[in-house]
Amino acid sequence: MTAAPREHSLREPRKAPEVSFGRMAGPIRIRVAGPGDREDLQAYVRSLSGQSRYNRFLSALPELPASELERFVNASDGTGFTVVASMAIEGRETIVGEARYLFHVDTSSFECGLSIGDPWQQHGIGSTLVRNLEDRAASLGAVCTFGDSLRSNKALIGFARKCGYAVLASPIGVQLVRFKKRIDGLGEPAGSATELRGRTVRLR
Repeated sequence: MTAAPREHSLREPRKAPEVSFGRMAGPIRIRVAGPGDREDLQAYVRSLSGQSRYNRFLSALPELPASELERFVNASDGTGFTVVASMAIEGRETIVGEARYLFHVDTSSFECGLSIGDPWQQHGIGSTLVRNLEDRAASLGAVCTFGDSLRSNKALIGFARKCGYAVLASPIGVQLVRFKKRIDGLGEPAGSATELRGRTVRLR
């Protein structure tokens, strides 16, 4: 995870859609995670394939360490918010994706990272979650959204380009690339000097 700036905001946007439809049979609910999501969020992380966990957390961890899990379910100074995407599966609300974000006040930028459960990729959930994050970013006054990913994550280029992100060299490591998009109406070129694709970016 990149270091948080000294100035940041953990305000929730006033208008962020909670329910939307991807290419699924039912609605996808997107909401901020809380302490009551500990078990379900941990179960979601455990359900990810080893490669998906490595792409998301830059580690082969089998589950979130206790301290990291607490950070995910408690919005506290300097750590940001966790957003979960869930849907009804066999009558039970189940987490099928997650994202974390932090608004950097000093640069008016919105840093985010996300993952989608392996069985639910390529069903529109990732695109739905990205649109929700961009709505949150715009509500907070951000001019751009960004995240970092491993250069070896070959799945990312198609998804990033589809969502309108430029894929650039990351300023924090040669093994990483940065995805960036202007959301203030000025646009962002879709080309890149360094390219990747996939369903995850780096904020933890």
